[in-house]
Amino acid sequence: MSINEINAEAKEVEHMTLEGMQKELKENTKHQMEYVNSLKQNTMNARA
Repeated sequence: MSINEINAEAKEVEHMTLEGMQKELKENTKHQMEYVNSLKQNTMNARA
């Protein structure tokens, strides 16, 4: 097994950890809020 394969496997395991999932969830939530805010802004601009 090469070092690259080991690193790739370690990354996969890291994503499965609670900490990794919490970090990913927080990041996803942030992006969703940015998207919602941009939709709200577009709606406001369309009504103006």
